[in-house]
Amino acid sequence: MLRTIVLFVCLSFGAWVTGCSQAGEKATGEVKLHSAEKIIAVFAEQELTLKKGEPKAENVFEMKLNGRTPQVFALNGKQVILYQFASAEDREEGWVEFGKRTATADLIPFNQLNEGSLLLFYVHGIHPADDEIHDRLAAALKALSSMEDTGE
Repeated sequence: MLRTIVLFVCLSFGAWVTGCSQAGEKATGEVKLHSAEKIIAVFAEQELTLKKGEPKAENVFEMKLNGRTPQVFALNGKQVILYQFASAEDREEGWVEFGKRTATADLIPFNQLNEGSLLLFYVHGIHPADDEIHDRLAAALKALSSMEDTGE
């Protein structure tokens, strides 16, 4: 009887350790990151001229979400912040985390777009994005996301 209990405890511990290591792998899942140059080129195809920006630690839109640090760009003086997650599920978790962490904040106006595992913030301030810019951003994000699917 004692052997059975010891065996059960050992097996349970082994299953717990295995489960924890797999959960850790999900949180740090491998992400095929697009380079800033690739992102700029894809957006240029939609006649959007992005410039590589400098991250600012105090910017709420640039905080680490679901373990990912975003890439920062500028578009006509407005911020474009792009998060690349391992999956659409991870992206959704990042979006939920953003909502929780900023629930009581008075955020400046922004648009949020997502496609596949990508999350984009277009921080436009008091001047909202016109439909043409919004549509181009969405098309560029879709093109970038489709590159993930094809392995480009």
